[in-house]
Amino acid sequence: MLNYITINKFCDTTGYTAKAVREKIRLNIWIENKVWVKAPDNRQLIIINGYESWVETALVLNKHQKQVSKSRLSIGANDAENELNSSPPPLT
Repeated sequence: MLNYITINKFCDTTGYTAKAVREKIRLNIWIENKVWVKAPDNRQLIIINGYESWVETALVLNKHQKQVSKSRLSIGANDAENELNSSPPPLT
């Protein structure tokens, strides 16, 4: 299997648009020499292993963030509403 493929071939395989890929490159979401490289003819090529690592890292981080956010939620909607209703009346 090829390790480097053109953006168009990558898009055919993954369903990303070429515009989305170029935007990820432009915004440094995909790091040069990790997820993409510039070929000697100045074409941008996607590194398949780098892309797979990016996806797997994002999945792990997303899973961790969901776990953290669940455990950090200290009050429910009812508690927040009760807290608002328990405020003292304004001074007149």
